[in-house]
Parts: sequence; C-alpha cells; structure tokens
Amino acid sequence: MQNHPDEPVVLRGKVFELGNYPDRGISLSEQEADQAISEFAPLPLDLEHTGITQILGHSFGFLNRLWRQGRNVLGELTIPRWLAQLLGGAVHVSLAFNRAKQVVGGALTLQPRIKDARVATFSTPPMALAPLEPEPMKTTLEHRIRAWLERRQTQDQPEQDEARAAESVEQASATFASEAVEARKFLPFERANLQALFAEALMADCGGLATFNADGSLIEGPVCQALRTMVDQRPAHDLAAERIETRETEATFAIEGVPTKRRDDLLKKTDLGREALKRKEQKHL
Repeated sequence: MQNHPDEPVVLRGKVFELGNYPDRGISLSEQEADQAISEFAPLPLDLEHTGITQILGHSFGFLNRLWRQGRNVLGELTIPRWLAQLLGGAVHVSLAFNRAKQVVGGALTLQPRIKDARVATFSTPPMALAPLEPEPMKTTLEHRIRAWLERRQTQDQPEQDEARAAESVEQASATFASEAVEARKFLPFERANLQALFAEALMADCGGLATFNADGSLIEGPVCQALRTMVDQRPAHDLAAERIETRETEATFAIEGVPTKRRDDLLKKTDLGREALKRKEQKHL
C-alpha cells in the first residue's frame, strides 16, 4: 500500500551539544540542560526560524521531546513524509532559547549556524525510523518548501477551483467593504478601494493563492487581521444622511441644507474628500 504524503515520519537524533557559545549568547551546563528538558513542552517546527509557519498558517511538524546523553541533547520530532523525502538525509534541527535558558522554539534548517539567528545549536542529521533517500541541497530550505507547495497547489487545484477561489475573494472583499461603510468607518465612495485592499490582503496572507478553512471560509492571516484592526480602530464619521458620489472632477453631497463650510469640514476628514476639495479649488482658479 502506498504511503500517504502527509503521513507522519518519526525522526530522532542529536539536536544540541552542551557548551559555551558566546557568538550566540548562550551557554548550557548539564544542570541547566536537565532543567530545560524538564520544563520542555512539545513545540511546532518552524523553518530556518523565519516565522514562515505563521504566514502559511500551519507548522511543518513537531518537536515532541528532548533527553540528554552525556553532553548531547537528543530530540524526537515528527514531520510529514513528503517533507522527509524532500529533505532527504540533510535534516537538521535548531533550538531557540530564551534568557531563562528554556527551549522556546524549534526549526528545521539546512545550516544549523544561521547568520543573525538567535539560536545556539550544532545539530546533526537525526536518524529516521523510515529510510530516506538523500537529495542534493541546491537552495535554501525555505525556497525548497515554497517551490514544493506551489507545485502541489498547482496540481491539486483545477481551473474550476481557481474560479471558485476568485469568486470567494470577491465576495469576502465586498462584504468587508460594505460592513466598513455601514459601520460609518468609511464613506460610500471609498468602498471600491476598500474592497481592492482587502482582496490584496487575502492574497498576501495566502501566498498569492486563496486557501480555505474546513468550513469553506477563506483563511485570513496577519495582513487581513491588521486591516480589520485598522478599520475597527478608525473613528466613525458623523454624517447623517449624506451620500457621496464619485465623479471625474469632484465629489458632491446629495443632501439639502448642508452649509458649505460644514460640507467642506466633512470632506476634509478623508483623503478622497481632501482631494475633491483640492480639485474644486483648482477648477475655480
């Protein structure tokens, strides 16, 4: 029976060697290592300590446990079979410590001594319980993972799914813009810009391809959340029954009885309103 690419593969091996590493700002004695191991809890595995797992919305495995043999700290991790096959025999694990010398992060890496990374490890390839075929390492680990994900996404997502994704992005963006306008955070003529901005945020969060939760909803990442926070924190405007229409030369209020000064004051509250006033002034010069 063929193994599923997402089936977990267990790896065990050396992940740290006790000693003093001034270039990394860390030293670890046997007593300190035992304390760190006793306080350790399973951690998701990042890639090269880049934080890419937060962008993609999932980890690439877990560092399950640690133990010590002499001056070596050993670890057990699980990663998907597709990743184990991709990495071949060049799997390294890098640990990140806080100032209290607790293990607070773990990452897969091709270069255990990453430049400028706040890690202290000289790990060797763990021994796999399942045989792995070595593969030449020609690019960084992050680039290899990204390329593999792009290939799998292209193979698994037919044209009809792409059309569905585009439609979902359009609907989600339209809903976001409408809710922002209805909450009086933006004026109606700003709806199109808001919709385009949210669509770009969705694409940025998903690496250029819309991805979905199990319930079919679009996955929103840090860019979308930052945009939502910005809208939530924006004060609501105090227009009563105004309707602002965009035209080629100016923006006008469809309302009776609004004094000119009051109208201008309201327009000054937004970038587009200020631009409309500027054009109006230039028109009368």
